[in-house]
Amino acid sequence: MLIGITALELTDKGKIKRMYTLKIDNFSAKELEKIFDKHIDENATITTDLWRGYRPLFKEYNITQIESNNGRNFIALHTNDTSS
Repeated sequence: MLIGITALELTDKGKIKRMYTLKIDNFSAKELEKIFDKHIDENATITTDLWRGYRPLFKEYNITQIESNNGRNFIALHTNDTSS
């Protein structure tokens, strides 16, 4: 089975700027950290689902976790953005 992780970089207006994907062996913190190390700046504002594998990364990254609601809540993050 192929397992992967995806990270999206959004513009200030909530539009997709870049997308990164990475094949990982499992969803452990050690495996999830690979995409962080490779593509995500430590000063970035990060939103993830509630998967507990992200918790060890809280020390190094500004992570907010929300319920994904089958992905619907992540769509709302960039379509309802009212910032400039």
